[in-house]
This record gives sequence, structure tokens and C-alpha cells, in this order.
Amino acid sequence: MLKTMKKALSFVLVITLLFSMTCISQVGASAESQKYYMGDVNLDGDVNVMDATLIQRYLVSLDELDEKQLYLADVDGLEGVTVQDATFIQRYIVDLADTTVTNKDGKAIGDEVVFGGDSTLTDGFYLIGPDWTVDSIKAENKFSENTAASGEFILDTTLAADDEIKVVKVADGAIEAWYPDGMDTQYKVDAEHAGAVTIYFQEEYKEDWKDFGGYFYITKSQEPDSSTAAPTTIPDGTQYYVLGDFNNWKNETAIGTGYTVELEAGTYEFKIKDSDGKWYGNEGTIEDTTKATSQGGWEFKNSVEANCTLKATGGKYTFVLNEEAMKLTVLYNSDDTQEPTSTQKPTTVDGTKYYVLGDFNNWKNETAIG
Repeated sequence: MLKTMKKALSFVLVITLLFSMTCISQVGASAESQKYYMGDVNLDGDVNVMDATLIQRYLVSLDELDEKQLYLADVDGLEGVTVQDATFIQRYIVDLADTTVTNKDGKAIGDEVVFGGDSTLTDGFYLIGPDWTVDSIKAENKFSENTAASGEFILDTTLAADDEIKVVKVADGAIEAWYPDGMDTQYKVDAEHAGAVTIYFQEEYKEDWKDFGGYFYITKSQEPDSSTAAPTTIPDGTQYYVLGDFNNWKNETAIGTGYTVELEAGTYEFKIKDSDGKWYGNEGTIEDTTKATSQGGWEFKNSVEANCTLKATGGKYTFVLNEEAMKLTVLYNSDDTQEPTSTQKPTTVDGTKYYVLGDFNNWKNETAIG
């Protein structure tokens, strides 16, 4: 009789423990700011016997697990959640865990897990949009370091018109900082910047980027206009752009056969940037044109961080780049340039033609003076 009572009491205790798991798991899952750990199936912040028990309940259809819990329960990464996962957790609790057992992402029992959209996140900077939670962030929207500019990060992505975006810093599974900070400060994408774009980001506010909130800048790739001559490129298809004070460091027109800008008298800093996001610099100062420099133009290098300086007297300036040698020529076109009159046209002797070649056309010219 006594043995029968003990068995009945044990059965009641087991059932009570199993069904108490529902309440415990619900309490653990309610904290939005909590951390997650591999094997912590009931989300109470600890890996213990109740997690193994919850897996067993799930396997006999006594309880359900959401997407996060299913990920945390599959500790061996094999065939989904099985009784073997519960066994590994039990062995972990009594310090018998096989340290080589990891899930499909290499996470071992007890390792911290950060959930973000459809995958786990690592620390860094991410693009974010409504609903402005860490769970809405996707791993594919993480910025990488821009090796061409110290302290700058870069992301290639696709945006739609009217998208609202910010940049956030994620650390230890939580959003640590917002760029820009505050309510209703997100940038709303306009039609001009919708589509395949490159986003540049810096932690420090930049006045030149204030149109986008001051912390990031968006450029959009454009196909060359078929009605005009296509820009020349080196064999790998890379295109080059001149960015500087004279265009607010924004330019979506490749140098191609020549990039022309009209300037007032003054001093302007600039650099060259390619379509892969690399910057090229030169520490020198160009006095109006490059006609007085060494043959072939000014050499720009990816390793030079300094800006080049152009001292302009005012007028139109055309930038021409020898892409193979990475040498830039700046041509000055004064406003008082006039076409020669019929009486001013140069004469030829016995049909001989004459050509002007120099730094300003990379010493290449097939058009006679005529």
C-alpha cells in the first residue's frame, strides 16, 4: 500500500513539474530586452533541467515552441529538435557536456545568441527601418569598413521610394546608439535615391551629409545616357568620379571622356573615387590647370588620404583621367575663348595638317587644328 502511494505521489510531482513549465516559459518569454542563450529553451536566462523538460513536452505535443525557442532547442544542429538535444542539455547541467557539440551556426550550449530578423547578428552598424526594433534588423544590412576612408563604413543595398531608414549600432544583442538620434529624425527615401544604392556612414555628424540626416550619404548607380558617348573605363568596368568642395562631395557623373564644372574664383579641395568605393588622393596644389605639371598629369593614389587642392581663377574646368596610370589632367577654359574668324583660320601648306598635343589631352589628339 505504501509503495503504491509513493508511486502515485511521484507521478503527481512529475505531472505538476511538466505543466508548471508552461507558466515559467511564458514569464521568461515576456522580457523584450533579455539576452538569449543556446539551450535556454524556456527563455528564463538560464540553462537548466526545465529546458530539457520543455523539449520533452514539445516532442510529445504537450507544449509548443516559437521560432526562437526551436532555434535554441536544437543544440546539436541535427534533424531539428530531438530527444538527443534534451540529453545534451542534461549533460551540460551536470558538467558532462561534449564541448564539440554545436548547432548549425557553431553555437555551443550556453553561448549567447542575438536574434535579428531571419538570422543572428554580430556587433556593428546596421541599416534599420520601421518597426525600429532589433528583431527587425537583417544581417545582410550590416555595414562593412570602407578601407579607402578611415572611420567610414559602407553598405550596398536596395531602397524603395518612401522607405524610412536610420543607422543603428548593435552591441551585445541590443541597439546601443541611433544615427540620427531622437524621434521623427529618420530619412525618407526619395525617388532620386531609390533602387540599387551605396550608403556611406560615419559616427560623427557631417554638415555635407545633412540632407540625409548628417550621418550617412546615399549614392545611386546610373547607366550612361545612350544619347551621349559612353564613359571610357578600364577593362574591369570600374568608373571614376571627381568629388570635392565644388560639388558638395556629391557626384553621380563619371569622369569618362571628361567631367566639366564651372567654378568661381577660389580654392577647392577634391579627390577621386571609383565605383567600388575606393578613394584616391594627391597632396599637391593645382594652380588653375595642370599645364605646368609633369607630362601625363597628376598621379592619384589609393594610399594617399590627403585631398588635392585646385586654385581656380574662375571659369570652366574639365577633369580628364588617364585611368591606367591614374593620372589626372585639369583643363581651364576661359570665358573669353572665341572661335577663329574666317580671316583668322590657320593656313596649311601643301595639304599638311597640324595637331595640338599636350598634358591637357594626355598627348593624344586626332583632330587637326584646321
